[in-house]
Formats: sequence, C-alpha cells, structure tokens
Amino acid sequence: MLHLTFNLFLYNQGNIHALLRAIADHHNTHPVFIVQIGNSMQITFDSNDELYDIEKTFAENFPEYEYTDDISGSNEEIMLSINRMQHPTSGDNWGRLWNEDTIRSEKYLVKKRDRMPPRTPNSTFHVLFGEELKEYKVDIRRVALKDTDRKGFLVVEETGVEGEKPKILTEILPDQTTAFWEGYRLLSPKIDTEFDIFLKEQKKRRKKKNKSI
Repeated sequence: MLHLTFNLFLYNQGNIHALLRAIADHHNTHPVFIVQIGNSMQITFDSNDELYDIEKTFAENFPEYEYTDDISGSNEEIMLSINRMQHPTSGDNWGRLWNEDTIRSEKYLVKKRDRMPPRTPNSTFHVLFGEELKEYKVDIRRVALKDTDRKGFLVVEETGVEGEKPKILTEILPDQTTAFWEGYRLLSPKIDTEFDIFLKEQKKRRKKKNKSI
C-alpha cells in the first residue's frame, strides 16, 4: 500500500477552508494536524492515495494558481508549499515494496502569470580538473515515432564506429531541457572516474618530482 506523508505550508490562512476541503478526500483514516504560525498555517497528514490524484485536487480548488518545483530567481507569489515524503514501506497489494529508501520531493502552488519561456542549457558543459578545463557534451536527438504521434528527445552515446547507430541511453523525454539534465546525470559517474584517474596521476607526478629533488 502506498504510504505518503504531506507537510503543507499555507502562506495565507484565508485559504484554509478550501485547502481542507481538498484534503478531506485524501487523508483516509489518518488525522490532519493544523498549526497556526502568524497568518500562515502548517498542515500535516498521511495518505494512501496516489500523489497525482492529491495534487490534482489541490489544483482544482485553487484555479488561479499553478505548480512549480523551482522558485529560485523568480518573484513568485506562493500560496502553498507541498513537501511530500514517500515511505520505504510503500508497496503493492502483493507485499512488493516500491522503494527501499524514503523519497522526498517539494513543489509549490504559485499565482499564475505570464512567464518567460524556459531556457535550455547548452549541450556542451565544462568540468575543471585542477587547472585544466575539460569539455563534455550531452548528445541529444529529436525523434518522432513513425507509427504514433509521439515526439520527443533521446540522449545517445556515439559508438565511435563510422556508420554504426549510436547507443540510446534514455527513453523518449518530453523536452530538450529534461534530456540535457538526464544526460548530465548519466555522464556524472564517467566524469567522477576520470577525475579519480586525474588525481592519481597528479599524485604520481608529485612523488616523481619530489624524488628528483
């Protein structure tokens, strides 16, 4: 059974009744804890319902607001912050567990407004090894499946063999930004390994230099 804990922070208690109506369908047999902090409210409850269903209910009760998971660098009017924790005891009806560790996530309901279109990161990025700047690239391909209307982006790895198809590293992703960060994540272990080799080589050079003195 799914086991979620929600810790909500409502920035204006004037919306508390609408929020409690949204919660009412999803807290099941669990109590709901409400703490007033100035003009704000902290609400905590457990639920066994799907995250998508709960967040959909919240959004339907506040149609003038929309979700975002990034408020850095923006002048957002935040109405509600939603901190979700999925417990490692979550599983299906056959006793199979979905996750071995606690999964946490946070998002916000913010006032709808006209926004600048998101900027996509450059596919080439750099990593500093000591004083050496190394270049890496996330190879992203736009794709469209012939038999369906599905379109999106794939992260691939070139084989290095002329004429050979590149190795596909991801499923079809919805946009180029998502593809970049997924490719960036996939490259991280390789970069960590190369950096470890770099450190060992530096150590060997220092030892050799000290012996020659």
